[in-house]
Formats: sequence, C-alpha cells, structure tokens
Amino acid sequence: MNFIKLFFISGIIISISIFLLSIRILFSKLILNKKGRFPITSIGGNKYLRAKGIKCPKHEECKISGRCK
Repeated sequence: MNFIKLFFISGIIISISIFLLSIRILFSKLILNKKGRFPITSIGGNKYLRAKGIKCPKHEECKISGRCK
C-alpha cells in the first residue's frame, strides 16, 4: 500500500515538473526573441530564402495550376 502511494505521488511530482519546464522553455523562447514574437518558419515570410530565389511551394503550385484566389 505504501509503495502505491509513493509511486502515485512520484508520478504527480514528475508530471508537474515536466509541465512547468515546458512552459518555462516556451516563454523563454518567446521573451528572448528580439521582437517578442515566434520566428517565421515559412518560406514565404523568410527574407533570406526570398533573397536566394527560393519561393513558397504552395504559391508555385498555385501559379502552375492556375487556381489562385
């Protein structure tokens, strides 16, 4: 019976600590970013990829198929 209580309490403590650690990492990445926003990971919004001539595959497919909105 004591083993079950110890196992249950340990599981709760570990799950709470993992949750708090993930929240801390999320907010530290958000706060430590220069502008306070998440970085742009899409090709269309990345100025370095646009400078190299790499375009968004979604827009390229739209142009080829002629179904642009």
